[in-house]
Amino acid sequence: MLAYDVHQHLWPEALIAELRARREGPRLRGSMLELPSGDWEIDLAAHVLEARLALLDRDEIDVAVISCPPTLELDEELIEAYHEGSSSSSRLPTVA
Repeated sequence: MLAYDVHQHLWPEALIAELRARREGPRLRGSMLELPSGDWEIDLAAHVLEARLALLDRDEIDVAVISCPPTLELDEELIEAYHEGSSSSSRLPTVA
């Protein structure tokens, strides 16, 4: 029987690149995520594909359903970047 995790988040490289390229929020400066609601220190390494797959292996989970966190306050351009980069692993299907 397959083991599923139905709530994980992934920061695809395409999204990170778009956030770093922006002059206004939402944007990423180093490890500081600047959003309209405030600035947040983040650990990007915890949310990249390789880290997510390693956690699945560690926890013996076959598939984790990922979604774009609404707390990121992304506009349409950034949502497109998220979806562009989030479909690179069959073990991490995207639902939203």
